[in-house]
Amino acid sequence: MAGTPFDFRPERQPLGRCGPAIETVPPAAPAGTHRGIDHTYLIRGWQPDGRLRTGALLRDPASGRRLELLSDQPGVQVYMGNFLDGTLVGKGGTAYKANAARRRLDAGTVFPGQAADVASYEIFVSRAREPAAAAPRPAMKSARLVLFLLALVVSVVAPDVPAAPADDVVVDDLPADTNTIERLAPDQARRLAADFPGAEQEIIVRGSFQAIFYEALPLNGLKALDADTAGALAGYGKEPLVLNGLTTLDAAAAKALAEYKGAWLVLNGLTELDPAAARALAEYKGVLILNGLTTLDAATAKALAEFRGKWLGLGGLADLDADAAKALAAVRCEMMDLSGLRTLGAEAATMLAGLRTPNLVLNGLPTLDAASATALADFKGQHLELGGLESFDADAARALAKSRAWDGRFLKLATLDAPTAEALAERGGNSLMFDRLAALDAETAQALAAFKGNLFLQSLRRLDVDVAQALATSKSSMLVLGSLAEVDPDVVRAFGEYAGMLGVGEEVVERFVAMHPLSPENALGIASLSHGELGFLTALESPDSVEIAEALAARKGRLALPNLKKISPKTLTALIKKEDVEIPLIETLEFIPEPDGSPTEDFVIPKGFQGQ
Repeated sequence: MAGTPFDFRPERQPLGRCGPAIETVPPAAPAGTHRGIDHTYLIRGWQPDGRLRTGALLRDPASGRRLELLSDQPGVQVYMGNFLDGTLVGKGGTAYKANAARRRLDAGTVFPGQAADVASYEIFVSRAREPAAAAPRPAMKSARLVLFLLALVVSVVAPDVPAAPADDVVVDDLPADTNTIERLAPDQARRLAADFPGAEQEIIVRGSFQAIFYEALPLNGLKALDADTAGALAGYGKEPLVLNGLTTLDAAAAKALAEYKGAWLVLNGLTELDPAAARALAEYKGVLILNGLTTLDAATAKALAEFRGKWLGLGGLADLDADAAKALAAVRCEMMDLSGLRTLGAEAATMLAGLRTPNLVLNGLPTLDAASATALADFKGQHLELGGLESFDADAARALAKSRAWDGRFLKLATLDAPTAEALAERGGNSLMFDRLAALDAETAQALAAFKGNLFLQSLRRLDVDVAQALATSKSSMLVLGSLAEVDPDVVRAFGEYAGMLGVGEEVVERFVAMHPLSPENALGIASLSHGELGFLTALESPDSVEIAEALAARKGRLALPNLKKISPKTLTALIKKEDVEIPLIETLEFIPEPDGSPTEDFVIPKGFQGQ
């Protein structure tokens, strides 16, 4: 990005110059071009493993407010409303314009500490601390402020922007690599908290997501921590504070750490925690990660149940008895992560279903019996994750299908039989997602076709014709087959009957079209595979072009031929029988003789297409 208008690092584009810099995008464009950003920025370190990673971070240094976007997708699209001209009207009569639109979002309000789930994205808004009395700042138009915040998004996701180096530390007698520090006196901790600029740190929240921070204070070499030193470290003004070297923590040090105002406190080295220390840590208001705890007794669970922070991560627990589960049910936070659990009895499941938290993550369970599934189906929160299930029978599926909170995602399920698929199809949620389903038979496909939400079969690389025919009858509004490597003509013809949106890779469509020219038999299937977007089609000039146009016109849903240049009058007449077809201006098309040699007829523009 260096040397281009896309370089929004603060040292390159100070606040006052962000707006003018953005308005130079795209560079060297003709006069009248809509200005602004509408680009995808790649997320550092992305892998196709389903983990959520930090894709964008907005921060207001004065108030401490932060907005963090996490996603399992490879990039973040940043759009500045370049083409909004005021004709689109939103809530309250707001006319959306290129600048004004940035002042109001109709997607809803997200308050500090609240998580907003949108498909595969999570957005978190927090306020690290109340702003101190600040010097007066110059007035700034709200649109310019948003430009600056969006510029900060770019500075996070642009792959060439370096993180702040750890060797900038200005602290007497302390090494640059803070993880090598084994002992720390209170005065050293105080200077470190005040002067350390932050280091890059990857945090993996077991079973939930992976995030990369750029202002962390990692002190994983510390083996002991007294209350005074803990209190000094709690003054660190950035986040996260990572102390994974601590295996024990007394109540006094825990109470001091709980005063930390940053949003993340990571203590994954703790292997034991007594009730007094647990009660003290429960006072912390941010994300508390304790994945090192492998057991939890009822007394310690009861102490932790006083936690009123954002998230509580207990991903190291392999099992949880009913008494501890009952105690934890009193926790009130945004998310409880128990992804280390390998077993869950019905009684403990019943207790967890009573949790007063919107999000419960149980991605470590390899299986779930019907009794436990029935109990979990009563969870009253918003989001229940059971992505680690490797085996699942019809009785458990039927019970879980009644859950309003379960997200319907299977990260590890490799096989599926027809009775289980039939039970899952009764689910009333938005989606069913299978990330590792390696094969699918026709009977199971037919059962899944009854599901009315979005169906994701991400790992299927090939489809037999009978499976494709079954899936083509699906009642789902979206069918995603993102890993298909190739399709044969019979499969393509089968999908011509599918009425929803079919998601396959663009390269699959391109490869098929290159090997199998458009014909009346495969036209609908190709249109389905390409979401109705036939950008590759520049001319309809084969002898059967009228029949192809008639087939395409029969498509239900989107049909666009944006690059069409050559067409005969009869072919165009057949094509535009579909009134909602998208084609270039008729006046710009080149009319050619009828490809089948029949007489060319005069073409009269239908009323609905006049003036296009």
